[in-house]
Amino acid sequence: MGELYARIREEDIRIPTYHIREDPNPPLFTPLAPWVYPYPRQDEILRPRDEEVSYRAVVMENPYLRVTVLPQLGGRVYSAYDKTAGREIFHKGDVIKPARIGLRGAWICGGIEFNFIRGHHVMTMSPVDYLIRENSDGSVSVTVGHMERRSRSRWNVTLTLHPDRSYLQVDLKLYNRYRYRLDFYQWSNSSVEAREDLFYPYPTEYIISSGRRLYRFPIQGGLDISRWKSIPIAHDLFAIGTEADFMGIYYEEADVGMVHYANHYQAPGKKIFTWGTDDAGR
Repeated sequence: MGELYARIREEDIRIPTYHIREDPNPPLFTPLAPWVYPYPRQDEILRPRDEEVSYRAVVMENPYLRVTVLPQLGGRVYSAYDKTAGREIFHKGDVIKPARIGLRGAWICGGIEFNFIRGHHVMTMSPVDYLIRENSDGSVSVTVGHMERRSRSRWNVTLTLHPDRSYLQVDLKLYNRYRYRLDFYQWSNSSVEAREDLFYPYPTEYIISSGRRLYRFPIQGGLDISRWKSIPIAHDLFAIGTEADFMGIYYEEADVGMVHYANHYQAPGKKIFTWGTDDAGR
């Protein structure tokens, strides 16, 4: 094995981008107002102008991984490149092309999106605070975060890369400045490539859909729903009754996969979302 190291740097990267025009006024007296106000809507997605936009990126690298974070796009992990397998771990969009899915409208898939309070969070397409750090143990970190103006609470996500480890460490901190409890949820949204050989080795016997329908897992009615190719339409599938600390995906033909590991008492949720295999999903 060669030299063990962990390095961090900032650099500008250029990505073709569909522009967004923000409403100059925040939404008032609309169904979404309680979750969006005082942030303006980002509904107007403009046609592309064959223009590349410069983004300030934070890049962390060790012998195994190269991780690129974009603070200008909600602090998301834009790329996580596996040097051993020679491939991206997550889906990496070559173009920033929003769809109207987020709380404020615009949203993109790809990488890892960190969400707080509700839904695809209000800052998912906007700049957040960030801080880079070289740690005394040889690791490197970037912290991204935002003070959410509706609740006046703050979230921080710290991503750390160690010299001798082939995983990305994620630490979350939530700050409530008030004496009363706040109603919110936190979830991390990881996008992976949809392929025929993709399946989900989830440690559960039952899952429930967003429509509250219960399914056996992995075999439901003779169909193996742990495989991407088995689900034709868009579905949310939530694991229930699991006490395992992991969830993951695996590509059989490529013989590569990914595992998320966390204490299930602190991070109890496990969810699969698929757009489905039919034309609408593709």
